[in-house]
Amino acid sequence: MLERFLPGFLLLAGAGILALAFIKCGLFVLSCLSGLRAQARRQRLELTLLGERIEAARSARTLREEEERQPKGYRKFVIARRASEAREICSFYLAPHDGKPLPRFKPGQYLTVQIPVPGQARPVRRCYSLSDAPRADCYRISIKHVLPAPGKPGALGGLVSSWFHLLAQEGDLVEAEAPRGTFTLAAAGDAPVVLLAGGIGITPFASMIIAMDETRALRRETWLFLGVRNRAEHPLRERLARAAEAGREWLHYDVTESQPGPEEKLGVDYARQGWLTVDLLKQRLPSNNYHFFVCGPPPLMKALTTGLAAWGVPTEQIHAEAFGEASVESIAALAGPAAGAGATAGEPGKELDITFRRSAKKIAWKPADGTLLKFADAHKIAIDRACKRGGCGSCKVAVLSGEVSYRKAPEYPIEKGTCLACVAFPKGPLTLDA
Repeated sequence: MLERFLPGFLLLAGAGILALAFIKCGLFVLSCLSGLRAQARRQRLELTLLGERIEAARSARTLREEEERQPKGYRKFVIARRASEAREICSFYLAPHDGKPLPRFKPGQYLTVQIPVPGQARPVRRCYSLSDAPRADCYRISIKHVLPAPGKPGALGGLVSSWFHLLAQEGDLVEAEAPRGTFTLAAAGDAPVVLLAGGIGITPFASMIIAMDETRALRRETWLFLGVRNRAEHPLRERLARAAEAGREWLHYDVTESQPGPEEKLGVDYARQGWLTVDLLKQRLPSNNYHFFVCGPPPLMKALTTGLAAWGVPTEQIHAEAFGEASVESIAALAGPAAGAGATAGEPGKELDITFRRSAKKIAWKPADGTLLKFADAHKIAIDRACKRGGCGSCKVAVLSGEVSYRKAPEYPIEKGTCLACVAFPKGPLTLDA
């Protein structure tokens, strides 16, 4: 009996074994195919990342080459267009008068302009942050009109900002140097960033945000905090809102208003009423592990930079764009005591004789007198200036004898035998060609 069914059992067993073998083979093939698909996805991702790195490297190399080709000195530009951006804020589009393409700049850099202001013996220089992504056909600067101080009859407002707002017309010529400045995303490498702006201090960040909006090469996790009085004084509002809408995966945009207009809606026109503070950052940010960029009025910059340092943010991760002496001094304070500053650091009561050769004046300088430019201004000695922070070279003066020191190394290269008066302090008796 057993012999009769044994072949059938053997046949069924063989078929089962064969079926199991087929199943195992099928699973093995599926596993291989799945692994190949995953490997293909990884390879595609790696190729995409490699392509982005190559593109970023190519862009950086192109930028370096274009920087090397930057023309030296001042170049003529025509005001191709002017556009109102907010209350007392206007953008000016400067096209090269010779029609040649403009070299690229780094978003966050500034332009030094030279303007023949009526009533001034010499052209007046000022520095304005570029407020757009790099273009081949024009630069854009957005300027706030600095009004005369209230309650002071006859007081002057900003010489150059008044010229732009009240006198400049489309078609007028201005002169400008090549873009300069180190207040750029390169300072943070590939790290995530927090951009902190007060009012017109948004301009360098607008350049960064628009550039990131238009190209993937610069993008990274970005938080943009802006403090303004109200919507009417919000510079470049519509363009920044479009970038925030398009960049939700990488850009967090937060607006604080101190005095919202009656028609404005909380949560629509602004995020909250109040002031831009480090306490707000502690509430909104997941940590302090960011590179922080700060630009705005000196009181705001001082409060934010000192508050960030107190929060434990390393000094090398705090980047500030200075406008004027007050903000320069608040930034320099982050670096600690003045290095090699002689009497400015360690001998508060000591006086030093400063001789201004061309003006035929010899005056005693005290540490409370501040920088050489501030000291010269107090005694009506003319020295050119623009940025007032050691970035543009406009205040360069020949040192005929003696030495100077700097609380922070200037951005502008210092030629032998000269100093940058806007950020220089005397180390001893000094003679200047001014």
